[in-house]
Amino acid sequence: MSTLSSSRSLIQGLSEDEVGRRRTSGQGNTVRLPTSRSYAWILRENILTLINIILFALSLALVLLGRPLDAITTVAVISLSQ
Repeated sequence: MSTLSSSRSLIQGLSEDEVGRRRTSGQGNTVRLPTSRSYAWILRENILTLINIILFALSLALVLLGRPLDAITTVAVISLSQ
């Protein structure tokens, strides 16, 4: 068991100077993690649900019928439910 613990103490990472030299020579690790969805896609998916589309259509119908305050109330309910 003592040889195992002594071999672990011999394992070490790069020094600061070695890291600097490797990065300047282009051997750095620059990983760009891809995102699965854009912000626009997330907003579109959350706002354009079936119930919201129905409520927006009802609001439009209320405006066309001359009831804009009722339409504003409906849009406010949609906005607050998100």
